[in-house]
Amino acid sequence: MAVQILDKSFHVLETLSREFSGLSISELARRVDLNISTVHRILSSFSERGYVTQDSEKRYSLSLKFIDLSSSYLMGLDLKAVAEPILKALSEELEETVFLATMMDNQAVYIDRHDYINHLRCYTSIGERKPLYCTALGKSLLLGFTRQEQEAYVAACDFAPFTDKTLKDGETLLEELERSSRRGWTVDDEENVSGVICHAAPIYDYRGHVIAALSTSMNRDETSSEKLNRITTALLSTAGKVSSRMGFQKQEG
Repeated sequence: MAVQILDKSFHVLETLSREFSGLSISELARRVDLNISTVHRILSSFSERGYVTQDSEKRYSLSLKFIDLSSSYLMGLDLKAVAEPILKALSEELEETVFLATMMDNQAVYIDRHDYINHLRCYTSIGERKPLYCTALGKSLLLGFTRQEQEAYVAACDFAPFTDKTLKDGETLLEELERSSRRGWTVDDEENVSGVICHAAPIYDYRGHVIAALSTSMNRDETSSEKLNRITTALLSTAGKVSSRMGFQKQEG
């Protein structure tokens, strides 16, 4: 019986969460397919604890206390701690080293890595910074910029070359970011280190903001279309898992 009333209570809360203008008790009872007396008892309990409010027209809504409740939890989430076991699993699945980075001062800052023992030597260390325009991680972080912010970034960028494949101008980068936004992942095609290609995907928080990115690197001469497809699929799945743990809820449609 206790489990049943909990189930009914959550049904009531979830229904109210979708109605910003609120619902009358009769409307709510009809939506959740419960009798009015049961709904009234549930609402009374939540009202006493401050989670439900009633306006002058006797319409019920969720209170701001839910924001306090969720914010306390979300503020306590540690990205690195949340991502660590998921990134380790990705490294083992792909048999490649994977990286996690956030942004600081318009640069990608590496905050974690999980090594897989192979013959690709990875020189990047925790705390190292890399430009946004020539790294897969950086481009994924740029996906969190508005178009106006992206244009401001490229206007101020010197596009210093690291290899002969480093992007040379803002127009090319903006076009690539448009393609990347549609497919959900980014690539560094020997733009930072000759002979090494990287793929990355953005990580979102509960506000839908890009807060980090994850990537993997591989030797150019060891790649195939089949391997690249497997990598991008795994990256997107892993980024989705970390984002979900950080409170992100993907909007359908």
